[in-house]
Amino acid sequence: MSANDEYVIDILQGVGLINRTQATGAMDWAQKNDRPVVDALVQMGAVQKSM
Repeated sequence: MSANDEYVIDILQGVGLINRTQATGAMDWAQKNDRPVVDALVQMGAVQKSM
């Protein structure tokens, strides 16, 4: 997981958009799948991509 991923998690938690359980799950998924944490959060339905 990159420093940017950690920063994104910290910001989203700080403003209350995700909780600790979601953050932990997203970090685990991202590491296992070698993908950005944002992709994990989208996959989990915690956030949506804006086009």
